[in-house]
Amino acid sequence: MSWELCKAESTRWSTPSSRKERDVDNKQKLRKNGYIVKLQGKEYVTHAGLLWLAHENGLKGVTVEIVSWDPKERAAVTTATATGERGTFTDIGDADPSNVGRNIATACLRMSSTRSSSRALRLYLGLGMTALEELPGKPEAKPVK
Repeated sequence: MSWELCKAESTRWSTPSSRKERDVDNKQKLRKNGYIVKLQGKEYVTHAGLLWLAHENGLKGVTVEIVSWDPKERAAVTTATATGERGTFTDIGDADPSNVGRNIATACLRMSSTRSSSRALRLYLGLGMTALEELPGKPEAKPVK
């Protein structure tokens, strides 16, 4: 890719109006396909929706690495990296029995992975919504149409 084309692509994705338009378009796609839920009057995107939309936007893969894992305390910290046509984006996630639902308390390492993946995917997409799975506990949410 030539520098001029790369510069043009970078400018196209970084202007405030195009970011806002892309964010609105992404939210509409997620809503239409049932990937946005409402909880206590606020909207959240689901992890499944982030994966779907990221693949629609050139996602090539997500890798997760364990930063720390204490099996006795069931406390996990992971990082996830989303890579694709939009670049490479990394973020962190954590989980322990105090910030997950009772049914997930034995799966804190997997929940940490889901949370870090969701955060990396949100960065990849430039989506300013919190993922439902990032919330503490087990939220009761309903799909938004």
